[in-house]
Amino acid sequence: MPFRFQRLTTTYPEFTSRLLADNPDWPELSHAALYARCTAACFAETDFHAVHLRRQGHPAENHFLSIEPLQKRWAAENNVQYRPQHWVEDIALAQVEAFQPDVVWLDDLYLMDGPFRRRVRQACRGQVLLVGWRSAPTTDFKVFADLDLVLTSIPSMVDQFRAGGANAALLHHAFEPSILETTPAVERRDVALSFAGGVGALHPERAALIEALIDRTPLELWIGGRRLRTKDRVRHWLGRLGMPQRRKWRMQSLALRYPDRVHPSVFGVDYYRVLARSKIVLNAHISCAGDSAANMRLFEATGMGACLLTDHKRNLPQLFELDRDAVAYRNPDECAEQVHRLLANDALRRSIAQAGQRRTLRDHTYARRVEQLVDMLETSLSRRAA
Repeated sequence: MPFRFQRLTTTYPEFTSRLLADNPDWPELSHAALYARCTAACFAETDFHAVHLRRQGHPAENHFLSIEPLQKRWAAENNVQYRPQHWVEDIALAQVEAFQPDVVWLDDLYLMDGPFRRRVRQACRGQVLLVGWRSAPTTDFKVFADLDLVLTSIPSMVDQFRAGGANAALLHHAFEPSILETTPAVERRDVALSFAGGVGALHPERAALIEALIDRTPLELWIGGRRLRTKDRVRHWLGRLGMPQRRKWRMQSLALRYPDRVHPSVFGVDYYRVLARSKIVLNAHISCAGDSAANMRLFEATGMGACLLTDHKRNLPQLFELDRDAVAYRNPDECAEQVHRLLANDALRRSIAQAGQRRTLRDHTYARRVEQLVDMLETSLSRRAA
Protein backbone atom coordinates (compact mmCIF):
# COMPACT_ATOMS: atom_id res chain seq x y z
CA MET A 1 0.00 0.00 0.00
CA PRO A 2 1.55 3.34 -1.01
CA PHE A 3 2.36 5.80 1.76
CA ARG A 4 3.24 9.50 1.58
CA PHE A 5 6.84 10.15 2.64
CA GLN A 6 8.46 13.47 3.47
CA ARG A 7 12.09 13.97 4.49
CA LEU A 8 13.24 17.13 6.26
CA THR A 9 17.01 17.56 6.22
CA THR A 10 19.76 20.17 6.50
CA THR A 11 23.11 20.87 4.85
CA TYR A 12 26.43 22.31 5.98
CA PRO A 13 26.63 26.12 5.82
CA GLU A 14 29.80 25.79 3.70
CA PHE A 15 27.90 23.76 1.13
CA THR A 16 25.08 26.30 0.97
CA SER A 17 27.55 29.15 0.45
CA ARG A 18 29.29 27.32 -2.39
CA LEU A 19 25.98 26.29 -3.97
CA LEU A 20 24.88 29.92 -4.20
CA ALA A 21 28.33 31.07 -5.35
CA ASP A 22 28.32 28.45 -8.12
CA ASN A 23 24.84 29.52 -9.18
CA PRO A 24 24.93 33.34 -9.26
CA ASP A 25 21.58 33.41 -11.06
CA TRP A 26 19.82 31.87 -8.05
CA PRO A 27 17.74 35.01 -7.29
CA GLU A 28 15.95 34.55 -10.64
CA LEU A 29 15.31 30.82 -10.22
CA SER A 30 12.04 29.21 -9.20
CA HIS A 31 11.96 26.86 -6.22
CA ALA A 32 11.90 23.85 -8.56
CA ALA A 33 14.88 25.11 -10.56
CA LEU A 34 16.99 25.96 -7.51
CA TYR A 35 16.05 22.66 -5.89
CA ALA A 36 17.24 20.85 -9.02
CA ARG A 37 20.58 22.69 -8.85
CA CYS A 38 20.87 21.68 -5.19
CA THR A 39 20.21 17.99 -5.75
CA ALA A 40 22.50 17.94 -8.80
CA ALA A 41 25.33 19.01 -6.47
CA CYS A 42 24.92 15.63 -4.67
CA PHE A 43 25.60 16.78 -1.12
CA ALA A 44 25.60 13.79 1.26
CA GLU A 45 22.37 11.80 0.81
CA THR A 46 20.66 14.69 -1.05
CA ASP A 47 17.18 13.37 -2.06
CA PHE A 48 18.13 9.78 -2.93
CA HIS A 49 15.62 8.26 -0.50
CA ALA A 50 12.73 10.20 -2.00
CA VAL A 51 13.84 9.40 -5.57
CA HIS A 52 13.85 5.65 -4.97
CA LEU A 53 10.62 5.72 -2.95
CA ARG A 54 8.87 7.40 -5.87
CA ARG A 55 10.20 4.69 -8.16
CA GLN A 56 8.49 2.17 -5.89
CA GLY A 57 5.19 4.02 -6.15
CA HIS A 58 5.28 6.02 -2.90
CA PRO A 59 4.60 9.77 -3.16
CA ALA A 60 7.73 11.30 -1.66
CA GLU A 61 9.37 14.68 -1.32
CA ASN A 62 12.46 16.16 0.29
CA HIS A 63 13.17 19.61 1.76
CA PHE A 64 16.48 21.24 2.70
CA LEU A 65 15.43 23.29 5.71
CA SER A 66 18.71 25.17 6.15
CA ILE A 67 19.03 26.57 2.60
CA GLU A 68 17.39 29.94 3.18
CA PRO A 69 16.87 31.15 -0.43
CA LEU A 70 15.41 27.78 -1.42
CA GLN A 71 12.97 27.62 1.48
CA LYS A 72 11.91 31.25 1.21
CA ARG A 73 11.30 30.82 -2.51
CA TRP A 74 8.95 27.93 -1.69
CA ALA A 75 7.17 30.11 0.86
CA ALA A 76 6.76 32.94 -1.67
CA GLU A 77 5.39 30.64 -4.36
CA ASN A 78 2.92 29.09 -1.89
CA ASN A 79 1.83 32.33 -0.19
CA VAL A 80 3.19 31.20 3.18
CA GLN A 81 3.77 33.81 5.87
CA TYR A 82 6.55 33.22 8.40
CA ARG A 83 8.16 34.95 11.33
CA PRO A 84 11.53 36.43 10.27
CA GLN A 85 13.34 35.00 13.30
CA HIS A 86 11.67 31.59 12.95
CA TRP A 87 11.60 31.06 9.19
CA VAL A 88 13.21 27.61 9.37
CA GLU A 89 10.51 26.15 11.59
CA ASP A 90 7.56 28.06 10.13
CA ILE A 91 8.29 27.17 6.51
CA ALA A 92 9.06 23.54 7.35
CA LEU A 93 5.76 23.15 9.20
CA ALA A 94 3.92 24.74 6.27
CA GLN A 95 5.52 22.17 3.97
CA VAL A 96 4.35 19.36 6.25
CA GLU A 97 0.84 20.80 6.36
CA ALA A 98 0.74 21.17 2.57
CA PHE A 99 1.97 17.63 1.83
CA GLN A 100 0.12 15.78 4.64
CA PRO A 101 2.58 12.87 4.84
CA ASP A 102 2.01 9.46 6.38
CA VAL A 103 5.72 9.32 7.27
CA VAL A 104 8.04 12.19 8.17
CA TRP A 105 11.79 11.49 8.26
CA LEU A 106 13.60 14.02 10.47
CA ASP A 107 17.24 13.99 9.48
CA ASP A 108 18.68 16.56 11.92
CA LEU A 109 17.58 15.84 15.48
CA TYR A 110 19.73 18.66 16.81
CA LEU A 111 17.53 21.18 15.02
CA MET A 112 14.34 19.12 14.98
CA ASP A 113 13.93 18.81 18.74
CA GLY A 114 10.98 17.75 20.91
CA PRO A 115 8.91 20.95 20.55
CA PHE A 116 9.45 20.96 16.78
CA ARG A 117 8.40 17.30 16.57
CA ARG A 118 5.18 18.03 18.49
CA ARG A 119 4.34 20.78 16.01
CA VAL A 120 4.97 18.40 13.11
CA ARG A 121 2.38 16.01 14.54
CA GLN A 122 -0.06 18.90 14.99
CA ALA A 123 0.41 19.91 11.34
CA CYS A 124 -0.82 16.51 10.17
CA ARG A 125 -4.57 15.91 10.04
CA GLY A 126 -4.17 12.18 10.60
CA GLN A 127 -1.70 10.09 12.55
CA VAL A 128 1.82 10.47 11.23
CA LEU A 129 4.73 8.07 11.64
CA LEU A 130 7.59 10.19 12.94
CA VAL A 131 11.01 8.74 12.04
CA GLY A 132 14.27 10.22 13.27
CA TRP A 133 17.82 9.66 12.03
CA ARG A 134 20.79 9.80 14.39
CA SER A 135 24.37 8.58 13.91
CA ALA A 136 26.06 11.38 15.82
CA PRO A 137 27.32 12.00 19.37
CA THR A 138 24.45 11.60 21.83
CA THR A 139 24.41 11.94 25.60
CA ASP A 140 20.70 11.62 26.44
CA PHE A 141 18.93 8.84 24.53
CA LYS A 142 15.69 9.27 26.44
CA VAL A 143 14.77 12.50 24.64
CA PHE A 144 13.99 10.50 21.47
CA ALA A 145 11.33 8.28 23.03
CA ASP A 146 8.60 10.43 21.43
CA LEU A 147 9.66 9.27 17.96
CA ASP A 148 7.86 6.30 16.45
CA LEU A 149 11.11 4.98 15.01
CA VAL A 150 14.77 5.99 15.32
CA LEU A 151 17.12 4.85 12.58
CA THR A 152 20.90 4.78 12.93
CA SER A 153 23.85 3.35 11.02
CA ILE A 154 25.68 2.51 14.28
CA PRO A 155 24.71 -0.93 15.67
CA SER A 156 25.64 -0.14 19.28
CA MET A 157 23.40 2.94 19.24
CA VAL A 158 20.37 0.79 18.42
CA ASP A 159 20.59 -0.76 21.89
CA GLN A 160 21.21 2.64 23.48
CA PHE A 161 18.10 4.12 21.88
CA ARG A 162 16.03 1.13 22.94
CA ALA A 163 17.32 1.41 26.50
CA GLY A 164 16.18 5.05 26.42
CA GLY A 165 12.65 4.01 25.49
CA ALA A 166 12.73 4.51 21.72
CA ASN A 167 11.88 2.02 19.00
CA ALA A 168 15.15 1.82 17.05
CA ALA A 169 16.52 -0.04 14.02
CA LEU A 170 19.72 -0.28 11.99
CA LEU A 171 19.93 1.19 8.49
CA HIS A 172 23.34 1.60 6.89
CA HIS A 173 24.43 4.40 4.60
CA ALA A 174 24.74 3.69 0.89
CA PHE A 175 26.05 4.76 -2.52
CA GLU A 176 24.08 6.08 -5.47
CA PRO A 177 25.33 4.53 -8.76
CA SER A 178 24.00 7.43 -10.84
CA ILE A 179 26.85 9.53 -9.41
CA LEU A 180 29.18 7.52 -11.65
CA GLU A 181 27.30 8.93 -14.64
CA THR A 182 27.38 12.56 -13.48
CA THR A 183 30.97 12.61 -12.21
CA PRO A 184 33.46 12.81 -15.10
CA ALA A 185 35.73 9.79 -15.32
CA VAL A 186 39.44 10.38 -14.87
CA GLU A 187 42.01 8.77 -17.14
CA ARG A 188 44.34 8.00 -14.26
CA ARG A 189 44.23 8.19 -10.48
CA ASP A 190 46.80 10.86 -9.69
CA VAL A 191 46.23 11.02 -5.91
CA ALA A 192 48.04 8.20 -4.13
CA LEU A 193 46.24 8.51 -0.78
CA SER A 194 43.43 10.91 0.09
CA PHE A 195 41.29 11.96 2.98
CA ALA A 196 38.42 14.40 2.55
CA GLY A 197 36.29 15.22 5.57
CA GLY A 198 36.13 16.74 9.01
CA VAL A 199 38.93 16.82 11.57
CA GLY A 200 37.25 19.02 14.16
CA ALA A 201 36.44 18.57 17.82
CA LEU A 202 34.29 15.49 17.13
CA HIS A 203 37.19 13.63 15.48
CA PRO A 204 40.21 13.61 17.81
CA GLU A 205 41.30 10.09 16.82
CA ARG A 206 41.06 11.01 13.14
CA ALA A 207 43.20 14.10 13.67
CA ALA A 208 45.79 12.06 15.56
CA LEU A 209 45.90 9.52 12.73
CA ILE A 210 46.48 12.26 10.16
CA GLU A 211 49.32 13.70 12.22
CA ALA A 212 50.88 10.24 12.44
CA LEU A 213 50.62 9.60 8.69
CA ILE A 214 51.42 12.94 7.11
CA ASP A 215 55.22 12.54 7.33
CA ARG A 216 55.21 8.81 6.54
CA THR A 217 52.88 8.60 3.55
CA PRO A 218 51.88 10.68 0.50
CA LEU A 219 48.58 11.57 2.18
CA GLU A 220 46.69 14.50 0.63
CA LEU A 221 43.99 16.24 2.64
CA TRP A 222 40.83 18.11 1.70
CA ILE A 223 40.04 19.48 5.15
CA GLY A 224 40.41 23.28 5.16
CA GLY A 225 38.16 26.06 4.04
CA ARG A 226 39.94 29.31 4.84
CA ARG A 227 43.34 30.99 4.76
CA LEU A 228 45.30 30.97 7.96
CA ARG A 229 45.17 34.17 9.96
CA THR A 230 48.31 35.80 11.34
CA LYS A 231 47.74 34.43 14.83
CA ASP A 232 47.35 30.93 13.39
CA ARG A 233 50.71 31.31 11.66
CA VAL A 234 52.27 32.43 14.96
CA ARG A 235 50.84 29.36 16.68
CA HIS A 236 52.27 27.19 13.93
CA TRP A 237 55.80 28.51 14.40
CA LEU A 238 55.50 28.31 18.18
CA GLY A 239 54.63 24.66 17.69
CA ARG A 240 57.69 24.19 15.51
CA LEU A 241 59.75 25.62 18.36
CA GLY A 242 58.31 23.10 20.80
CA MET A 243 55.63 25.24 22.41
CA PRO A 244 52.38 23.34 23.20
CA GLN A 245 49.47 23.73 20.78
CA ARG A 246 45.84 22.80 20.81
CA ARG A 247 45.04 20.11 18.25
CA LYS A 248 42.91 22.37 16.05
CA TRP A 249 45.86 24.73 15.66
CA ARG A 250 48.13 21.83 14.75
CA MET A 251 45.65 20.77 12.07
CA GLN A 252 45.57 24.29 10.66
CA SER A 253 49.36 24.48 10.60
CA LEU A 254 49.49 21.49 8.24
CA ALA A 255 48.62 23.90 5.46
CA LEU A 256 51.88 25.75 6.10
CA ARG A 257 54.01 22.65 6.33
CA TYR A 258 52.42 20.91 3.32
CA PRO A 259 50.95 23.62 1.06
CA ASP A 260 50.71 21.24 -1.90
CA ARG A 261 48.98 18.49 0.09
CA VAL A 262 46.35 20.37 2.11
CA HIS A 263 43.42 21.60 0.07
CA PRO A 264 40.10 23.36 0.73
CA SER A 265 37.27 21.13 1.86
CA VAL A 266 35.03 19.65 -0.84
CA PHE A 267 31.37 18.66 -0.91
CA GLY A 268 29.06 16.82 -3.23
CA VAL A 269 30.27 16.37 -6.79
CA ASP A 270 33.65 17.94 -5.98
CA TYR A 271 34.09 15.40 -3.18
CA TYR A 272 33.28 12.50 -5.50
CA ARG A 273 35.84 13.83 -7.99
CA VAL A 274 38.51 13.57 -5.31
CA LEU A 275 37.50 9.96 -4.69
CA ALA A 276 37.61 9.27 -8.43
CA ARG A 277 41.18 10.59 -8.55
CA SER A 278 42.34 8.55 -5.54
CA LYS A 279 44.18 5.25 -5.61
CA ILE A 280 43.55 4.75 -1.89
CA VAL A 281 40.95 6.50 0.25
CA LEU A 282 41.68 6.72 3.96
CA ASN A 283 38.75 6.29 6.33
CA ALA A 284 38.55 6.78 10.09
CA HIS A 285 35.31 6.75 12.05
CA ILE A 286 33.92 9.28 14.47
CA SER A 287 34.36 8.34 18.13
CA CYS A 288 30.67 7.66 18.79
CA ALA A 289 30.75 4.82 16.24
CA GLY A 290 32.62 2.77 18.82
CA ASP A 291 33.53 -0.63 17.43
CA SER A 292 31.17 -0.33 14.46
CA ALA A 293 31.83 0.38 10.79
CA ALA A 294 29.10 2.87 10.02
CA ASN A 295 30.01 6.00 8.07
CA MET A 296 29.22 7.11 4.52
CA ARG A 297 32.81 7.09 3.25
CA LEU A 298 32.86 3.28 3.35
CA PHE A 299 30.38 3.15 0.48
CA GLU A 300 31.33 6.40 -1.27
CA ALA A 301 34.99 5.38 -1.65
CA THR A 302 34.27 1.86 -2.85
CA GLY A 303 31.40 3.03 -5.04
CA MET A 304 33.75 5.42 -6.82
CA GLY A 305 36.24 2.62 -7.45
CA ALA A 306 38.97 3.60 -5.00
CA CYS A 307 40.74 1.15 -2.71
CA LEU A 308 39.24 1.60 0.76
CA LEU A 309 41.64 1.64 3.72
CA THR A 310 39.57 1.88 6.88
CA ASP A 311 39.90 1.42 10.62
CA HIS A 312 39.09 -2.11 11.73
CA LYS A 313 35.65 -2.56 13.25
CA ARG A 314 33.85 -5.59 14.59
CA ASN A 315 31.10 -5.61 11.95
CA LEU A 316 33.28 -4.64 8.98
CA PRO A 317 33.36 -8.23 7.60
CA GLN A 318 29.55 -8.09 7.34
CA LEU A 319 29.87 -5.22 4.87
CA PHE A 320 33.08 -6.08 2.98
CA GLU A 321 35.32 -9.10 2.72
CA LEU A 322 38.62 -7.95 4.19
CA ASP A 323 41.65 -7.98 1.90
CA ARG A 324 39.34 -8.73 -1.00
CA ASP A 325 36.86 -5.81 -1.04
CA ALA A 326 38.64 -3.47 1.39
CA VAL A 327 41.69 -3.24 3.67
CA ALA A 328 41.63 -2.52 7.40
CA TYR A 329 44.15 -1.24 9.94
CA ARG A 330 44.19 -1.29 13.75
CA ASN A 331 46.66 1.50 14.53
CA PRO A 332 48.62 4.25 12.74
CA ASP A 333 51.71 2.06 12.26
CA GLU A 334 49.69 -0.68 10.58
CA CYS A 335 47.89 1.94 8.51
CA ALA A 336 51.18 3.31 7.16
CA GLU A 337 52.36 -0.23 6.40
CA GLN A 338 49.17 -0.96 4.46
CA VAL A 339 49.55 2.24 2.46
CA HIS A 340 53.07 1.32 1.34
CA ARG A 341 52.04 -2.29 0.62
CA LEU A 342 49.14 -1.20 -1.58
CA LEU A 343 51.08 1.48 -3.43
CA ALA A 344 53.90 -0.96 -4.13
CA ASN A 345 51.53 -3.53 -5.68
CA ASP A 346 49.34 -1.94 -8.34
CA ALA A 347 47.70 -5.21 -9.34
CA LEU A 348 46.67 -6.01 -5.77
CA ARG A 349 45.36 -2.50 -5.11
CA ARG A 350 43.34 -2.42 -8.31
CA SER A 351 41.93 -5.86 -7.63
CA ILE A 352 40.73 -4.79 -4.18
CA ALA A 353 39.31 -1.53 -5.54
CA GLN A 354 37.39 -3.34 -8.29
CA ALA A 355 36.06 -5.98 -5.90
CA GLY A 356 35.00 -3.31 -3.43
CA GLN A 357 33.13 -1.42 -6.12
CA ARG A 358 31.36 -4.58 -7.28
CA ARG A 359 30.33 -5.33 -3.69
CA THR A 360 28.97 -1.83 -3.13
CA LEU A 361 27.09 -1.72 -6.42
CA ARG A 362 25.55 -5.09 -5.55
CA ASP A 363 24.75 -4.74 -1.85
CA HIS A 364 25.10 -1.13 -0.71
CA THR A 365 23.09 1.08 -3.06
CA TYR A 366 20.29 3.47 -2.10
CA ALA A 367 17.89 1.28 -4.06
CA ARG A 368 18.71 -1.63 -1.74
CA ARG A 369 18.55 0.56 1.38
CA VAL A 370 15.15 1.94 0.37
CA GLU A 371 13.86 -1.62 0.01
CA GLN A 372 14.91 -2.20 3.62
CA LEU A 373 13.42 1.14 4.66
CA VAL A 374 10.06 0.33 3.04
CA ASP A 375 9.89 -2.96 4.95
CA MET A 376 10.53 -1.12 8.24
CA LEU A 377 8.01 1.62 7.50
CA GLU A 378 5.28 -0.75 6.32
CA THR A 379 5.74 -2.82 9.48
CA SER A 380 5.51 0.29 11.66
CA LEU A 381 2.49 1.61 9.77
CA SER A 382 0.73 -1.75 10.11
CA ARG A 383 1.37 -1.83 13.85
CA ARG A 384 0.05 1.71 14.19
CA ALA A 385 -3.11 0.81 12.26
CA ALA A 386 -3.64 -2.27 14.47
